[in-house]
Amino acid sequence: MVAPVVVYSWTGCYIGGNGGGVSVRKTWNVTTTGDLIGSHDADGWLGGVQAGCNYQVGNWVFGIQGDYDWVNASGSNIDLVSRVQLIDRSQIDALASLTGRVGYAFDRFLPYVKGGVAWERDRYSVSFGPLTTQPGVLFSTASETRQGYTVGIGGEYA
Repeated sequence: MVAPVVVYSWTGCYIGGNGGGVSVRKTWNVTTTGDLIGSHDADGWLGGVQAGCNYQVGNWVFGIQGDYDWVNASGSNIDLVSRVQLIDRSQIDALASLTGRVGYAFDRFLPYVKGGVAWERDRYSVSFGPLTTQPGVLFSTASETRQGYTVGIGGEYA
């Protein structure tokens, strides 16, 4: 008697956690003219959760995933156009995405492509000097949730 061949199935749902670092370039411009005010790197960490489901048809795997990351990344620069000493600061608080993916399973190895919509939650502030690491006197604040897209390729092994 011959033992049956066991084929791995990617069909099912999952939940998980993640953590890592983040580094982005932030550029400040004058809204009306587009003139450069300054730019800086916002560096820090992130940690979050993700959940998704896959469905396998033959060797093809179709999936959807949502994720949310808490972020602590910030940076600042000296305002280049102001006549007084101003410090521009960016703080990223959160990243999220909702993506779909398509892959082709080679038993337990799954290469895939994915794409979807992404969000970033930012806070901004402008402070009066000084030329040190101290924040100075807060002048103005703003916040926004920016929407964009995400695309990528990847691979998983089960």
